[in-house]
Amino acid sequence: MDDLFGMEAARGWESDEQFGSIVIRRLGPGFWLAAAWIVFIVTAAALAPWLPIADPNETGVGGRMEAPGWSNWFGTDNNGRDMFARTIWGARVSLVVGFMSILLGIFVGGTLGMISGYFRGMVDRVISFVVFVLLAYPGLVLALLIVGLAGQTLPIVATTLGILAIAPIARLSRATTLAYAEREFVAAS
Repeated sequence: MDDLFGMEAARGWESDEQFGSIVIRRLGPGFWLAAAWIVFIVTAAALAPWLPIADPNETGVGGRMEAPGWSNWFGTDNNGRDMFARTIWGARVSLVVGFMSILLGIFVGGTLGMISGYFRGMVDRVISFVVFVLLAYPGLVLALLIVGLAGQTLPIVATTLGILAIAPIARLSRATTLAYAEREFVAAS
């Protein structure tokens, strides 16, 4: 690859391979072990329907309350269900709830924060008031209230956690927008 703009000297490394080795060395083995574990869990959860594991709800896969072994890696519960299969399928639910709630929080909270920070005035005061009320109210109590009234389905739990994520994300988005709203490139447009 040609050095079009003299960037090789400015970057401080000779090639992409050298950059890769610098990144690996700086992040350390603990980071890479944790990253590999997260990739393994996400991959196993995503591929759960195609993995050769037992049905998580099938009873009698093994005896009741069996210890971990070669046939049942995590053992069985008191109904004889395979705990490894239940863990993998449970990870799917956890990942779906986590992604849905964070996406909702980022979309709604980020949008509210940007609107509040950009338009200021009365819009900022109203949105900031709502955000501060959400931050002041205990999240666990609000979550129990919503789930208790609306039900314990997957979309309701994800929406509830997303609502709890709106306020802190809106506040962060507002602060970032306030910082950038004064910059020259925004004023020029």
